[in-house]
Amino acid sequence: MAYLEKEDFNTAMYEHIIDEIVDFDDSAIAQCIAVGIEQVKSYLKNRYDTEAYSVLKGQSVMR
Repeated sequence: MAYLEKEDFNTAMYEHIIDEIVDFDDSAIAQCIAVGIEQVKSYLKNRYDTEAYSVLKGQSVMR
C-alpha cells in the first residue's frame, strides 16, 4: 500500500475529473504520486530521516 492512492484524491475533487486529467490511466496517477513523494522528500531530507518513513509505507505512523 502506498502513502496515497487514487481514492485519497476524492476528498479534493470528483473521481470523473481525476479520470479526465489522467486520461483514465491509473498508472499515471501512481507515477504522479511517486514524483510528488520524491519531491517532498527532497525538501525534508536535510532535517528528517525520510528513508525511515519509506519503510513504513502502508503502516500508520500515528500513535
